[in-house]
Amino acid sequence: MILETLIRQKRYFNEKSKKDIDVARTFFAKHSWGSEGCPFILEYPYITIPDMIKDKMIHRSLGIEFDRRHHFLGMIEENNCG
Repeated sequence: MILETLIRQKRYFNEKSKKDIDVARTFFAKHSWGSEGCPFILEYPYITIPDMIKDKMIHRSLGIEFDRRHHFLGMIEENNCG
């Protein structure tokens, strides 16, 4: 399993990519990534890839520009509050 992960290249989920949306749609419909496994990199601060995909798709559907930095900056602001 670890060797397969090293061989198979992963990528960031792009909510504007038809290919990535089709892969996500298939996963949510079948509850499986299939024989190839999940092709996406888990990004901070998400705990699961499905939650990350849902969040990115919600941002897109609401017309909110997704920026990975907003999670990190929000964490810094919380830590500086006192």
